[in-house]
Amino acid sequence: MIMLQDLILLIVGAGIGIVSSIAAHLVIRISDNTGKLKVYAKIVYSKVGDGETWGCRKMQDVESFHIPLWIEVVNTANTTAVIRDFCIYAYKNNTMIAKMDQINRINDTVLANNGGYSFVVEPRTVKKLEFHFALKKTEVAGADFNELRIGYFTIRDSKNMFHFRNVDDSWSLEKRDIDEDWKLVNR
Repeated sequence: MIMLQDLILLIVGAGIGIVSSIAAHLVIRISDNTGKLKVYAKIVYSKVGDGETWGCRKMQDVESFHIPLWIEVVNTANTTAVIRDFCIYAYKNNTMIAKMDQINRINDTVLANNGGYSFVVEPRTVKKLEFHFALKKTEVAGADFNELRIGYFTIRDSKNMFHFRNVDDSWSLEKRDIDEDWKLVNR
């Protein structure tokens, strides 16, 4: 009789051990995923020309819209984050007009992540990158746009799209101001 009671206690103890081990593993896994991925953006001066900022330019009779951009990605989670195909999209009244071209190199300066617009952000780190986007007026048949959105894909291939800023008179050649401070893009 004592042997049966010992066997039952052994099985119950093993069951408790297995359940508590699985529970501890789940708690650790959940805590690793707590934290957020925040993307900040700032329009800066361009490396092209005379240090111009964002907006429309006319070079050799070709009009194009340029956005020199710095981003900082803050990953406060304990897991690695992946951002793929980081880009800016031009919209007119909630209708996409175009996906802007991702410029990989300006003269001898390589931009983005060695010319790529996809990158990995290690756990609990901040990653800063320098981008440049452009859109030729002929690519959109001169269509106007009034909003810029930032978009990228996550590690799960879901597309995230966020309002970045409104644009007045998109093809105006007037000089535009740079950002004085960082702007949180994904809320």
